[in-house]
Amino acid sequence: MNCGALIHASPAPLRADSTLGEAAELLTGAPVQSLPVVTTEGDYIGVFGLDELLARIVPRVAVAGDMKANLRFISDDLSELRARFQAIAAHQVKEWCNRQAAFVRPDTPAVEALQLFCRGHSILPVVAADGKLQGLLSRSAAIRVISSRPDKT
Repeated sequence: MNCGALIHASPAPLRADSTLGEAAELLTGAPVQSLPVVTTEGDYIGVFGLDELLARIVPRVAVAGDMKANLRFISDDLSELRARFQAIAAHQVKEWCNRQAAFVRPDTPAVEALQLFCRGHSILPVVAADGKLQGLLSRSAAIRVISSRPDKT
């Protein structure tokens, strides 16, 4: 079985020119934590998700190493966190999407996708050789296909 057989109906990808505010709204209502990012022509360019969004709200120094004892410089006041989000909300997704995110081709063996899921990837965009996004694989969809009983003929 190849990855093309595991593609499932998924939320629409994020457009590269979408704002982080629009992305936050889509991601908080989506069944996945990350979405593929495409150009207006449908060319795949990367992945953007809640991890990338949080990394823009929380200063880098706060996530470098084990800084738990030294987080006093970051306020946990909700109004300050909202202000930090509002300061970045108009930026475009293409500025901060993960262009190094793993993806698979439709003819990639499914076991390779499973291996990537075991390494912590929650979604895998399926990208054709011409660079066009074909769909999305998720861990839950892969398990659903694997655990379902074959149709009796």
